[in-house]
Amino acid sequence: MLYVQTVHVKQHQVLQLSLLGQKTSTQINDGSGWSLEIGQPGGWALMSTDDGLTDQGSDIWNAWSLNPGLAPGDDTDAYTLYHDDDETNGAGNVDNWIITPFLDCTQLTEPMLSFVEYQTYAVSWHVFHGVYYSEDYDGTNKETATWTELQTGPAPVGEPTTVEHAIPSTTTAIAWRYQGDYADNWFIDDVVVGDALSTTDAEILDMRIYPNPVDGNYVTIQSPIQGEKEIEVYTVTGRRVLETVLTDDKLDVSSFNSGFYMVKVTINGQSKLTKLIVR
Repeated sequence: MLYVQTVHVKQHQVLQLSLLGQKTSTQINDGSGWSLEIGQPGGWALMSTDDGLTDQGSDIWNAWSLNPGLAPGDDTDAYTLYHDDDETNGAGNVDNWIITPFLDCTQLTEPMLSFVEYQTYAVSWHVFHGVYYSEDYDGTNKETATWTELQTGPAPVGEPTTVEHAIPSTTTAIAWRYQGDYADNWFIDDVVVGDALSTTDAEILDMRIYPNPVDGNYVTIQSPIQGEKEIEVYTVTGRRVLETVLTDDKLDVSSFNSGFYMVKVTINGQSKLTKLIVR
């Protein structure tokens, strides 16, 4: 039996970002180091609760799969988690889940889930998309674990968008659930579980970073506030990858891997935290 509990969880800011795929054919880019093969022991798990309904359509996509070249701007080696519009010829809605590997969030101060989602079919085709967390999933009990709702509803159409949710420190897994019969589709990428980053400074800095996304070696950091720029750059999981002081407007990002980062800039005691995408 599947236990599903619905609760309201605070949703944090929603930002539009580009999709950045992992350059490995058997993995999805989760940005946090625990990406594992789908269906392998200890890895991402698949679950269906629809009495065996399958896609009867003529295309190659079926249920949840990992597919190359689907995300905007990705090359053919970049992979994205995808659910197609499975067609059962009227037999009913498919009900397919994909579940992360086992998580241990107990060491996180402010656990946060972040992922990119979108769909390419109109919202009128939507039946059901749901995102859940579990506090009793152990990697083997997907059917009997309790799944608590984080969000439901269609994804943005044609606009890859980053969604963030606060989750309990007792979270052991995240799941995405798709239902439909010749319905919409759903793209998921850049799944990250880590600590939330925030700035607690008394004053918020007037500042902008460009180009963003960046595909070159430098970004420009501009502010009307004069003074040295104290720079801290973090991965979205909270790991600091750079700490430096700038006397001009140029920040060298040539050593950063493709992905998205949090950049904290402080000038004369005023700070601002901004997301930066490196392609």
